[in-house]
Parts: sequence; C-alpha cells; structure tokens
Amino acid sequence: MRGTLGLVMSLLCRPVTVAGAFIIVMTGLYVLEKIPANMPFVGFIVIAISASVFLLSRKPCLAAYTGMATVSIIAISSAVKYRLKGFDLHVFDFTFTGEDPDAIRFLVEKYAYLIVPVFVLIFLAVIFLVVLGFWEKRGSTAWPVRLALLAASCLGIYVDYPLAPDEPRYFHYLGGFNASSFFVSTLDLQYALSQSQFAGLMQQVPPQPPYAGETDCGDMSNQPDIFIVLSESATNPENFPQLKVGDLFKHAFLSQDGKFHPMYVETFGGGTWVSNLSVMSGLSTADFGVQAPYVTTVLEGKVHGALPEVLAGCGYRTVEITPVNHNFVNEGPFMESIGFQNVLDSKDIHATLYAHRDEFYFKAAEAFIEEHHRKGGGPLLLSLKTMFPHSPYNEPLVSENKLPFVKFGGDAATDEYMNRMLTGQHDFQRYLEAIRSMTTERGSVVLEYGDHQSYITKNLVDEQFGGNSLQDLRSIAYKTYFTVHSFNYDVDMKAFGDGPLDVGFLGAALIEGAHLPLSPMYRELIALKDLCQGRFHDCKDRAAVDRHLRRRVDSGLLDVLPAPAAPVIASATAGTVGIDKARLRQ
Repeated sequence: MRGTLGLVMSLLCRPVTVAGAFIIVMTGLYVLEKIPANMPFVGFIVIAISASVFLLSRKPCLAAYTGMATVSIIAISSAVKYRLKGFDLHVFDFTFTGEDPDAIRFLVEKYAYLIVPVFVLIFLAVIFLVVLGFWEKRGSTAWPVRLALLAASCLGIYVDYPLAPDEPRYFHYLGGFNASSFFVSTLDLQYALSQSQFAGLMQQVPPQPPYAGETDCGDMSNQPDIFIVLSESATNPENFPQLKVGDLFKHAFLSQDGKFHPMYVETFGGGTWVSNLSVMSGLSTADFGVQAPYVTTVLEGKVHGALPEVLAGCGYRTVEITPVNHNFVNEGPFMESIGFQNVLDSKDIHATLYAHRDEFYFKAAEAFIEEHHRKGGGPLLLSLKTMFPHSPYNEPLVSENKLPFVKFGGDAATDEYMNRMLTGQHDFQRYLEAIRSMTTERGSVVLEYGDHQSYITKNLVDEQFGGNSLQDLRSIAYKTYFTVHSFNYDVDMKAFGDGPLDVGFLGAALIEGAHLPLSPMYRELIALKDLCQGRFHDCKDRAAVDRHLRRRVDSGLLDVLPAPAAPVIASATAGTVGIDKARLRQ
C-alpha cells in the first residue's frame, strides 16, 4: 500500500504532471471567470498562494497543488453563491454570513444539494494535501529564491489587477467573475476595518442645514390602515417571451388604476432584506457598495426617521410578519431599530415548513388584523413577507399543495417556480378580498411588490440580453413591480408615476399617494423622487441625491460618519413646506 501511494505521489509531483494539472485548473477557472483578460490576474493568484506555501514549507509539489486547490475551491464556491444570489463570493461572507447561525442553518437545510458537494471537495482536497505534505521531502531551494518568487507573483497580481484604479468593485461582484471576485474583494477589508464606502461618499458632500419643523400627522381619525406585502421572488413573467404564459397572470401585477407599475430593485436571486430595507428607509443600498448585501447588520441602530418610525410617532401600531427566524441576517433587530414595535417571526406564527403556501402567511396576518380591530386599536401598519416562490425548486411544492400544475415551456425548475408564483398571486387576490371585508370606516391601503427575481430567470435574461446583465442595475434582471389597492379610501395614484420607480422611492410614493403622516425628510424625498423621475442611485442629478443624503446625516437621521457632523444652524423655514425641487437643485 505504501509503495502504491509513493508511486502515485511520485507521478503527481513530476514537473510535466504539475504543469498539466496547472493547465487543466486554469482552463476550469476560465470557464468560471469567462473573461480572458482577467486570467493573468487569476494565474498570478494561484502562483502567489503556491509561492507562499513554498516559502514556508520548501515543498514545491505541495505548494503547487495547494495554490491550485485553494483558488479552484473558492471559485466553485463563488459560482454556487452567484447562482443563488447573483453576487459573487465576498470576503465579508465569512463575517456577516459566517457568524449568523440562522443564515447558516437556512443554507444547509435548503441548499444541501449544492453545499454538500463543495464541502466534500474541500474535505478530499485537505486529505490529499495532508498526505502529500507528509510524503514530500523538503527541497534545498534557498530562501532568497523562494522569497523572490513570491515577490514576483505579487507584482504580477498588482500589474494584472482586472479593474481600473477608480472603477467601483461592486459591479465586478455582480458579473459572475467567480475566479477573481473573492480576491478582488479583499481590498474591501478597508470598509470593515474603518469607515464604510457610504461614509466616504458623505464626507465628500458639503454639510447641509438640518431639517426643521415636525412631522405633520394630519387628522389621525382619518388615517387608513396600511398593509404592505412583499411578494417573494415575484416578477412579471411577460418579461420572458420564451415562456408560454397566456392569460394565466392576466389579473396579476395590476394596480387599482388598471396599470402595470414597474419597479427596479437592487438585488437579484436573493437578498429579500435588501429590498425591504429600501422600502422602509428610503435608501438605495447600491450607495453602500460592497456592504449592500449586509446592510441590515451594518445599519442597525443607525437609521432614523424611517417609514415605520414616522407612522409610529403619529399613533400607528407598526408590525412586521416574517416567515424566517427573528435574527436571520439580522433583519428582525434592524426592523425593530427603525420603528417596528413588533416583529413576528416563524415561531410566532407557528410556521413549520420552509415555505408554506402564501395563504398561510396571509391568514396569519388576517388573524392579527381581526384581533387588532376587535380590541379597538388605532391605525395599523402591517408589513408581511411571503415565501412560497422562493428557491430551491427541486421540490414539487405545488403538487404537494394539491394544485393544478401548469406547463410553461421551461425546464422542470422553471415550471416549478412559475407555478409557485402563480399560486402566490392567487393567494394574494384572496388576501385582497379579505382586507376588503375587514376594512373599517378609516379605510385601508394595500401596497404589494416583488422584492427580486428568482435566480431561475437568469438564463431567460441572458438569452435576451447577454451574460453581463447583472452588472447593469437598469437591466431587466432587476425589474419587478408594485401594485396599489385601496378600500374605502382615496389614493392619489399620480404619486406613483407611470414610469419605472426605484425601490428606494416606493415608501415615499406610498406616503404621498395615501396622504400619510409627512415628516420634513419625507417631504424632501418625495420632491427628490419627482426631480429624479423615479431613479435613485443613478439619478441624472446625482448631486441632489447626495445633498439629500448628507442632510439626513446632518439631521441625525443617518449615523454613518465616524464622528458627528459639524452642527449647522437651520433657517427658520428649512425642512418645512418650502422644500421643493428648486431647493434640491441648489
């Protein structure tokens, strides 16, 4: 046995074998990277890791295979994450996600078929390298030579860095460059160790006069109940002509004005919490760059004057119902920090399955609403998130719910997703009828929106627009929708516009259209929505957006700077009804 092992190791460590392995590995990495211009950078990463091990161990064969195995496993892991979330593996994943037991449990339970093979691969690689390390004898290469090899490879990494010096790294992580992205992301450690990218942006904007005046609560006896529904992974399937949709979604995705209202979100394949945060806080998570997927952790306790806080300050009961555990990606604590008085999680609503049919969550909401009305409660803000259309799609959940299964002309996973979304829309229509029947004399408004597309639509998007669609936030990959319905209450639909609306403006549009309590900050955000024609992060007048955000900072509504901003004396009328588009342009 020992002789056979020695023979195998001897063959693997021959220079021609190592060279062949390097060619095979680089070919596989190219498939995962897709861009030839990035491959020198990837190659020097492999060499640098190998050179580091060689410097410490003096074992060239062990060093070579360690470098190839490390980069290969990272690239494969990135490809798995990108398939699910549309965002490459990032160094922050090891702190923000790796330290979240709920997130880890969720991933292991629901994506074991993807994760387990990766861990098996890691285990086998470790065993191989350990055995190789014990078998191989130390070489005689002098340490200056080994150090020079490491220095040369590091120089190659620097010279062949795949981005321009001033090019934002955030969009590189959206491109599926799985072999290079993780190593590029190590440069973002500066934001973990010091200030955030957003803080750096705000420091470049001149201080602004703080908001003055108070929130106008209006006549609270006439304020409607507000019901917000986050429809998990939902988008209009008419975006994909490859599918045979017919009239199955004819009455879905339409507001009470009979129009389809498109919306652009800032996450793909996952990241429900990202869209939820934007709706509730009036922020574009894209402004936070590489920290965007982790904003619920980064911004906990640092966002004030958000939608639920404004409504709570005017007498609303503010409640969120979520299908996951309270601490999942820190969303429960974050939502409480921005004004939700109660966050009811999966345990509170007695959810026993990964993804109940949406009617389960709607009935939980209806039970809460009935109890609230029975106890004579005042106006209610109830935010609800669904789960049924969420991935993975290797389980036939639709058939398990004894519903008819429709063939849409896609593969099995796509058809499963489409049927789940169709079922979800059916359940939402029933929820609307329930809200109609429970509406009191104060009236009610229902705002529903799709938080992001499912990863299953990536191939459909690529067939129409190419493989780099995730790098453009105006791509159809980020296009979802919102709907508005009201009962016994007049909503001004003009506030929502006719063109696409960015997710960060949806809360402001709701306040304007439903005539809800209006704070000075939201008054300005509404004006900004109109000025930017519904576009937030890429508003043509980006300077106006930055001044608005800096004003929120200087007003104590965004605690993102390393030290309090210098106080500025507000004018007598600043932040009151005089704020308009002209003020934003100044």
